[in-house]
Amino acid sequence: MTVQNRPVAVNLSISKDGATQFHYGVPRSCGLNAEYSGDANGRQYFSFTVSTGGVCDALIGGYLAVLLGTDGTLAFDAASSDGQTSTSGSLRRASENKLSNQLVGKWKGQVMAGGRPVALEISVVEGSIGDEAAQLHYGAPRSCQLHAEYEGIWQGQAAFGMKSATGGYCDRVTNGLLLMTVGGGTLGFSIRFPDGTPGDSGTLRTAP
Repeated sequence: MTVQNRPVAVNLSISKDGATQFHYGVPRSCGLNAEYSGDANGRQYFSFTVSTGGVCDALIGGYLAVLLGTDGTLAFDAASSDGQTSTSGSLRRASENKLSNQLVGKWKGQVMAGGRPVALEISVVEGSIGDEAAQLHYGAPRSCQLHAEYEGIWQGQAAFGMKSATGGYCDRVTNGLLLMTVGGGTLGFSIRFPDGTPGDSGTLRTAP
């Protein structure tokens, strides 16, 4: 799902008894519980009951409607009771939204900051949309770390929402966007701050 010109992961889990969990990724980073309400117009409806806060609070009392397509995708609409807040999109099963194995591994290089090089290491593990699948570590003088959640492929690149900063410079990048491509044994990356302005970019190489 795209919100304010950036990708946002959406995860939906529906159990056999109708218990439902709906979650937005970074930067919304919130979720809701819902219960099955019934069928209408060929769609299944669920009522939102509990929110973890943030943007999701506006959906309390609203609904989630889903429709399974013939191609295996699940179309969804999530709306508040007054219709003022709504999102919609199409979902695939987690097994069909996995991160490319080519990205998995440890990558090292440097960025320039204040006229001097700063070491940067990015580690990527296996995962699907919504999973915390990457970690960034800046060397001195930044000396901080970020965790990043996989948001899916966006504009031809693997997109990650950054969170869980350890302070310092990394706090500025929290809720920002990390974009990555891989090829020829190198990892190309670019970072956008939360307001969309460009940050660090460059090329990293496989770490031993």
